[in-house]
Amino acid sequence: MPIVRVNEIGARLPEDWEALETAIWQAYVSREDLPDAGELDLTLVDDATIQELNKTHRQLDKSTDVLSFPMYDDRDDLAADVQAGLPVILGDIMISVPTAERQAQAYGHSFKREMAYLLVHGLLHIAGYDHMSAEEKSAMRRAEEAILADVDVPRDTAPSKTAAVLDEADVQALIDAARAARLQAYAPYSGYAVGAALLAADGRRFCGVNVENASYGATCCAERTALFAAVTAGARDFIALALVTEGDEPAPPCGLCRQALAEFSPDLAIYLAGPTGETYRRTSLAALFPEAFSLSTKESV
Repeated sequence: MPIVRVNEIGARLPEDWEALETAIWQAYVSREDLPDAGELDLTLVDDATIQELNKTHRQLDKSTDVLSFPMYDDRDDLAADVQAGLPVILGDIMISVPTAERQAQAYGHSFKREMAYLLVHGLLHIAGYDHMSAEEKSAMRRAEEAILADVDVPRDTAPSKTAAVLDEADVQALIDAARAARLQAYAPYSGYAVGAALLAADGRRFCGVNVENASYGATCCAERTALFAAVTAGARDFIALALVTEGDEPAPPCGLCRQALAEFSPDLAIYLAGPTGETYRRTSLAALFPEAFSLSTKESV
């Protein structure tokens, strides 16, 4: 089998995983015009191992879900080795199974879907895809969804787009934007300053702060301030929200903000951080607000 899997932690694998792994590989090499005779090493690890790898190779001392290490930087070099009949090892992929399990639960889809998604994401990095710009993110997302459709893992069971387009550096940049915005919060009554940064699917970022009012009821939270700015600018589809609040234990959005956000992106990924932004908690709107009100809900009652 072209994918050589090493299960370092003896992790439980999804049902029929080997067959799905093979199908993903075949769809991948076909779409990316890669040698089917090539080989790729897939290692399943725990959070501590992937954090150490992330620190060593990317200078990010944080756990992550998937890491890729390509053997070829140039497709021409790969083609030359294939032409010469040399063994072709495309690279290495590491997936943290505990992180995959948590993300599946947070996004409300199956463990099998999450593992398939992370494998495809890693494979596309091996093929040279990246997501540093909005254009790159869009191209990578289209490629991911095409392969997952080929192997009958459709978009309607997909996680939030965040897993496709955000790495640790992206998340930290979003949190930093929320931290910077928070300095402009108008909170003379509560003294509780909040900053939000909302990332749209097209790559634009919209920031907001809480704006309090003497009447209290006219106060607007940071999340909705960011959302309203985004909608005014024409954005309708959102990937992630970073929220920076007071105290050591970051606070999630209030119920009103959850309902407002659910109107546009019910599976929105949410990153909750304290004032320093050094650590954060990852969750999703689906996990925080599983039964948002909608007109379809009202009509069915």
